Order: sequence, then structure tokens, then C-alpha cells
Amino acid sequence: MASRPSSADTPDDLQSQSGFAAPSKLRLEMARIQFISKSVRYLLLGSVLGLLGFVVAVLSFILRVIDIKIGNESNSSSEPLPATVSEMVSKWERVEARLFFGFELTASFCILLSWYPFKLRAGSCIPLQGGCTVNVGRCCSISWATIRQFFPPLGLLLVACVPTVNLKAGTGKELVLVVSHCFAALFMFASFLMSEAHVLRFWPFYCKCLIVDPSSKEYCWRWRTFFIALVTFIAFNIVQGVLMVVDEDVAAILRPLSFGSEVVSGLAMLFNHLTIWYYAPERTWAERNLVIQRLSDDETAVREELDEYFGTTGQLQ
Repeated sequence: MASRPSSADTPDDLQSQSGFAAPSKLRLEMARIQFISKSVRYLLLGSVLGLLGFVVAVLSFILRVIDIKIGNESNSSSEPLPATVSEMVSKWERVEARLFFGFELTASFCILLSWYPFKLRAGSCIPLQGGCTVNVGRCCSISWATIRQFFPPLGLLLVACVPTVNLKAGTGKELVLVVSHCFAALFMFASFLMSEAHVLRFWPFYCKCLIVDPSSKEYCWRWRTFFIALVTFIAFNIVQGVLMVVDEDVAAILRPLSFGSEVVSGLAMLFNHLTIWYYAPERTWAERNLVIQRLSDDETAVREELDEYFGTTGQLQ
């Protein structure tokens, strides 16, 4: 039997509507709900910042091109249009480079802090709840929730921190930089597409758990963002391959297509995160109402725990 607590052990924020201190199980329940509510906010913040990063960087680039055309900026007119977003932001002294770096760096950290694949029911399947894992060799495995939690935001972080350059205009020592950036971009997009295909139960990444109802609006919007990201990412890689072998006249036509497909793919990926946030039932939870409902649904068990907490059975009437 626990000892009788002092007044300092029963803070006001743990009081239920009946005026009694919340038992330990309800304290844990409140803490869990608070962690989930923070996850929803971090996911929203990361998605919005990521979207803004692409938008403001591209807008700044367009304004700089306009300045070049009207003659307000010199020594840049001979540069070809970038074929990728990272090529656009490769020069740190330019405004778009600093904007993209700041927004995407912050966005990746916010998405990492959200832990949404583990905390939001529509984020991913969780092994402890019967979710799926990917076998890595014969001795270890990794859950799909872990893949979704770490791989896409870490890939975004590396894309923002490791910009690329035009490979034809670069030197041999910059090849490592280009390869590292390409690996980070592939790491980000491929892991997102595979983990989202797993949630949507697409072959060969079929999930044995039903995470999102196929007849719901959430499934419809997540399928759309997934499809747009997949198609534009494939188009981006095809155009990038063609750019390596064509002459400059053809490359000048293909660069805008490559650039636009990468932008659309990145925006679709971030809109997918925003869709998860919008349809997450956890974002509309009212913590206090849940605790009150818990008290009314299991009144006997709660009273017994309160009796043990206060060290007396005659105090609750």
C-alpha cells in the first residue's frame, strides 16, 4: 500500500472533474497523448517548411533570371539553366542557396522529431502491433516504420547540405560531391516511395496490416501524391541520363524538364506528409475529454487505484 501523499504530490493539472488526483495509469495515458500531439505539430511544421523551401528558392531563382534579362545583374548570363534544384542552389553566395538550405534543414529536423511513423496510426505499420519488417541478410531486419522515420528526412538533410554541380562543367575532384548528392537524393525519394507503397499495399511492398482504408479520402490523396512523385522521379532520372550523352543544344531544351520534374517530385513527397497530418485523427484529440471518458468507462478500476494511491478506502465517496 502506497503512503498517503502530501499536498505537493497532487498538482492541480492532474485533477479530474471529480476533484481527485489522477492515478498513475492515467498519468501515463496523458503523457502518451501529449507526445502524440507534439508529433502532429512537428509533422505539420516540417511539411510546411519543406514546401516553402522549394517555393521560395525557385521564386528567388526566377527573380534573379529576370534581373539578368533586364541587365541588373552581370557575369551570369553565360551560365546555362540548372538541370536540378541542387545545381541551382550550389553556390552559397546566392539567395536561393541560403533559403533552400535553411528551410530544408529545419524541415528535415522537424520531421525527424515528429516520429510520426510510430506515433500516428496512419504513418506506418509498427512491429509491436503486428507490422512488417524487411530482412537484411540472414541475421538482422529493419521495420518499415524505422525506414520511413529515418531514411527520407535524412536524405533531405543530406540533399540540403551536400549540393551538386554541373558534372560537365565540374572537375575531377568534384565527382565525389556529385556522387554523394545523387546517393542522398536516391536515398530520400526511393525510401519514401517504397515506404508509402507499403502503406498503400502496392506490390511488391504489400503490407499485411490495413493502415489506411482504400475507400477513404485519405487513401485517395495519398495515392495521388505517391503517383505524382513516382512518375516525376522516374522522368527526372531518365532525363538526367539523357543529359549525359546529348550535345548542348539538346541539353538546353531538356534542362527545364529535368528541373521541373525534380521540383514536382519533391513537392509531391512533402504534400504526402501534409496529407498524413490533415487526416490524422490524433490532431483532433481533446486530451482532457479522453481522460474523462476513461474515468467514466472504467470507474471501478479507477476508484480502486485512487484508493491505493491515497492509502485509504474511506476517503472517496
